[in-house]
Amino acid sequence: SQWGHDFRPDYLKLRAAIAAAGHPTVLAATATATPEVREDIVAQLGLGEPRVVVSGFDRPNLRYVVRYAPAEDAKLTKLEEILAKVPGSAIVYAATRRNVETIAGHLRLVGIDAVAYHAGLEDGRRAWAQNAFMAGTARVVVATNAFGMGIDKPDVRLVVHYDLPGTLEAYYQEAGRAGRDGHTAFCVLLFSPADRYLQEFFIEGACPSPQTIAGVYRVLAAREEPEIFLSHDAINSQLPHKAHDMAVGTALRVLERGGLVERLAKGAALAQVRLQVLDAPVPRSPLQQKALAHLKRMPGVTGGLALDLANLAADLEESREGVHAALVALRQKGIVAYAPPARTQGLRIARRVSDPLAELDVGYLERKEAHEMGKLEQMVGFAYARRCRRNYVLDYFGERTRTACGRCDACNGQADPAIGAPDRSGRSRR
Repeated sequence: SQWGHDFRPDYLKLRAAIAAAGHPTVLAATATATPEVREDIVAQLGLGEPRVVVSGFDRPNLRYVVRYAPAEDAKLTKLEEILAKVPGSAIVYAATRRNVETIAGHLRLVGIDAVAYHAGLEDGRRAWAQNAFMAGTARVVVATNAFGMGIDKPDVRLVVHYDLPGTLEAYYQEAGRAGRDGHTAFCVLLFSPADRYLQEFFIEGACPSPQTIAGVYRVLAAREEPEIFLSHDAINSQLPHKAHDMAVGTALRVLERGGLVERLAKGAALAQVRLQVLDAPVPRSPLQQKALAHLKRMPGVTGGLALDLANLAADLEESREGVHAALVALRQKGIVAYAPPARTQGLRIARRVSDPLAELDVGYLERKEAHEMGKLEQMVGFAYARRCRRNYVLDYFGERTRTACGRCDACNGQADPAIGAPDRSGRSRR
C-alpha cells in the first residue's frame, strides 16, 4: 500500500467496502508477493488471522540466462542471435515506448515478424498487435509492461528483457509468461550496468520532492474554475522548478490521498486547444481545414478550451484518431496550441490551505525511494549473480531452497564472463 509503483488510493477503500458488505468471505489473490507484502495485504484489508496459501514460485521448466550487452547496437545484435537460436513465440520487454518501437522496427527490418505493444497506441492498434501475437501470425511481440494482464499464450518459448526491470517482482511476473505449457522455455536478461540509471530515473519520478508536491497544489489552487482539466505537462510548465513528468502524477496522488484534491469521474478524455493565429494560411488538408474552421466558430477558443475529442470528432463527422492527427498538424504549423487528452482525470480543490506540506506526510516518500532503490539493488544483484539464479529468485520470495536448479547459466557454467562484479556504486568493475 505504500511502496507499489502503480499504487492506487482506491485500494485503501477496500476495507470499508468489506465492512459495508457485512464482512463476507474475502479472497485476496496476487501473482507475486514477498512476505512483507503479504502481511501488508492482510493488514490493509483487516483480515485478522486469515488462511494464507502460498503456491510454489518454482518453475522448473524455465531456464534463466543473463547476457552482457553494454550498448544499444550490442543489444540488438544479441537479440537477433537469441531469436535465431530459440524457435517459437517470443516476448521482448522494454522499459520505454520509444525502445519498443525501435526494437520492433529493427526486427522487422531484419526479417523477423514483430509487432509493438504499449499503452501509447490506439486501442485498435493494441488489440491488433495482441491478436496477431496470440494467433501466431506475428512471432514476436515487443512490449512495455502494459502487455501481460490476461495474456495466457501457453507456447511462449522465450521472454527477453531488453532493459533491466526495476524489481524482481516485475521480472518474475514477466519472465513467467514463458513456458506455461510446461515445456522448456528461456528467460534472457540483456544487461548493461548503465541500465540501472533508467530505473533510478523512474524511481525519482515516483518519489517527488516536497517542493514539487507543494508546487503542484499551488498551480491547481491558482485556477479560478471549480473543475480543473490540466495535463501533467501543463501543470509542469507552471511549476517554478520543472519536475519529472511522472513526478507530477505522483504528486497528484499524494495530494488526493491527503484530502487536498479530489478527482472527478468525468473529463479524462479532455484535450486542451487554443487558437494562436486567427489569419493563418488555409491548410491543404481538408480535415485540417474543417477542424480549423470549426475551432474558429467556438467562443473562447483564443483563450483556450477543454474539449472532448470524441464529441469534436462527432461534430466533424470524422474519426477521433483523424481529428487528433489534424490538431497535431495544426500545432506543428503554429496555428493552434494543442495538448492531447490529459493523463489525469478532472480535479477539484477539496481543501484550500496556505501550506499544503503541513497537511501531508511527505516523509514517507524518502522512505519509499530508499525502499525502491533497495529493490533495484536486488534486481541488479540477480544480473551479477554467480550462484543459481532460480534459487536467487526463490530466496527473494521467501521460498528457501538448498538444491541448485542445474539449468540456469550460472549452474551450467555458461554465465557470461563479460559481466564482472559490481563496485560499490553498482557499476561493473570491468
